Amino acid sequence: MMFTLIALASTTALLPERGSRMTVVLAGLLDAAAAVFFVISARIGLLSVGAALAALYPVVAVLLPRIINKKRIRSHQLVGLGLAPCAIGLLVS
Repeated sequence: MMFTLIALASTTALLPERGSRMTVVLAGLLDAAAAVFFVISARIGLLSVGAALAALYPVVAVLLPRIINKKRIRSHQLVGLGLAPCAIGLLVS
C-alpha cells in the first residue's frame, strides 16, 4: 500500500527503459524460481545444505556484471569467489 502511494506521488518513470525490460523480467523470474527451489529444498532435503547454497547469491552479483557488461572483477571479489566454494564445502561436511 505504501509503495503504491509513493509510486503514484512520484514524478519519475516507474518502468525501466525499453531495452532493459526483458532483463528485469528475467531477473524477477529467476528470483522467484530461486525462492521456490529454496522452499522445496528446505522441505525435502537438509536445510543446512539449502541455506549454504542460498548464501552464494553474492557470487551471482559479482559474476553477472562480468558476463553481461564485461565489468572488471576486483582482487577482493576474486578472493571471495575463490573462498566461497571452500566455505560451502566446510559448512556442508
